[in-house]
Amino acid sequence: MFASDTLKFSDQWSLLAGARYNEFQQDSFDTSGARTARYNKSALTPTVALMFKPEPNTTLYGSYVESLEQGGTPGVTNTNYGQQLKPLMSKQYEVGAKTDQRTWSATAALFRIERAAEYTDSSGALVQDGESDYQGLELGGSLKLGSQWQLGSSLMFLDSKYSKGSAYNGNRVAGAPNMMATAQVSYLVPQLAGLKLMADAKYTGNTMLRAANDLQVPSYTLFNLGASYTTRIGKYDTTFRAAVNNLLDKRYWQYQWENYIKPGDPRTFSVSAKVDF
Repeated sequence: MFASDTLKFSDQWSLLAGARYNEFQQDSFDTSGARTARYNKSALTPTVALMFKPEPNTTLYGSYVESLEQGGTPGVTNTNYGQQLKPLMSKQYEVGAKTDQRTWSATAALFRIERAAEYTDSSGALVQDGESDYQGLELGGSLKLGSQWQLGSSLMFLDSKYSKGSAYNGNRVAGAPNMMATAQVSYLVPQLAGLKLMADAKYTGNTMLRAANDLQVPSYTLFNLGASYTTRIGKYDTTFRAAVNNLLDKRYWQYQWENYIKPGDPRTFSVSAKVDF
């Protein structure tokens, strides 16, 4: 259950406040199917954001959010397979700015997330111990060049570490890349209304495979091409799409979850159509 409201103090100042009621009931069973434990937890988690508009199209803000999420389930490779871990609490602090102008837009945000840590310990058990701390900077922007071209990009620097636990304090959090960056360009073809051509690139920085930080998944960059055509067939708006993902057929490893990676998808081609009834 979630409720929120925005209080407007003036044309420049406003406050968003909300709360979510969370209730978890989790059971653990042994191999015979008998229930061995039950975990019940409920919590009221707040959301607060103070916003200031120095001009109509620009917002400066600061926010605080708490959340509760389901705990992990140990896999068959864990020594405590079959158990259900308790829910995880996290807190997020963020300050930022966003603006949306006629030909360009931009965002910037500093954030910190404190989340209960969950990892496989030296005995092979999936445990909850200490915190996973994430802090970083996010930047984004887009630019329109005339009526046909649009450019966009985003960049995130992330510093993550385990803290307040019995082990691995100071190590990078498994699955958290140190950097991510994207760039996109799109072109509206003037000779054929409704046709848009697109290209994008995405860089994912290196990632630790597990909390011990003894194995690292290398960074990789992917390039994609696409096109969409929107028209009207009869009474219905219809959009056709075609795409080539991983254009250069890059071979790379993709992090899935702690201690598990999979080969990244090779070059793939796709076509689709959507009809709005």
